[in-house]
Amino acid sequence: MFNRFHYDYCQRIAETWYAIFQELDINQYKTICELSPWWAPKVEIPLTQLGYAWKVILLDKQQSFLDELEENLSVFQPDFEIVKKGENILESIDIRADILIWNHIIDDLILDYYCELEKIDVNDLYNDGNKFVSIRDSIQDDLSLIEDIADNLVDKFDSIINEEWYLLLAQYPGETEKNFGLDISIKMCKEIVENIKNRLLDSWFVEDKEIKKRAYEKLKTYFFESDDLLVLKKQA
Repeated sequence: MFNRFHYDYCQRIAETWYAIFQELDINQYKTICELSPWWAPKVEIPLTQLGYAWKVILLDKQQSFLDELEENLSVFQPDFEIVKKGENILESIDIRADILIWNHIIDDLILDYYCELEKIDVNDLYNDGNKFVSIRDSIQDDLSLIEDIADNLVDKFDSIINEEWYLLLAQYPGETEKNFGLDISIKMCKEIVENIKNRLLDSWFVEDKEIKKRAYEKLKTYFFESDDLLVLKKQA
């Protein structure tokens, strides 16, 4: 259930995205896709506040998260069409979008992928701190796993994003990493994002630092740092 705590948490993140969307003039883009949003409308709240009225595709392998997100978002009465896709980003998908949004997903994505390979119930890890840390340590030693995920994501980003439009990628230290003191995990996630960024820049993407610069100049407070955000534009 979407309570006051959840709302305040989402709103803090939403304020940062609001400024970014303003600088993009978000209402000109007819299809937006968010990857692995879970149940929290952190991205959808500012879209609603900005009067966005086109299409938002929500992609998450957990259909229950998508249903819960849609229910939580209904309080804000969005004007845009919601399309829920219960699919795994690392598998074959058929989606095209003008804006592709990634809000803090790489750590969960890696964990989920590893647990699938090792036949571990990922939900058990969040209830057992020692087991969670142990699995994290195993993942950090498996460089081939990280390379496989990076390769897969680069291919997916290239196939999803329409020419001349954007990838918005925010990867910041999450509450789980902070609570368990997983500094190595935070560093690993940043390295993976940098890896993905460099691969995309070597293909059809260019970095747009001006949009980010203008957005953060307007923000008095923000949930994630400017350095935690990547704005890439796909060239024709």
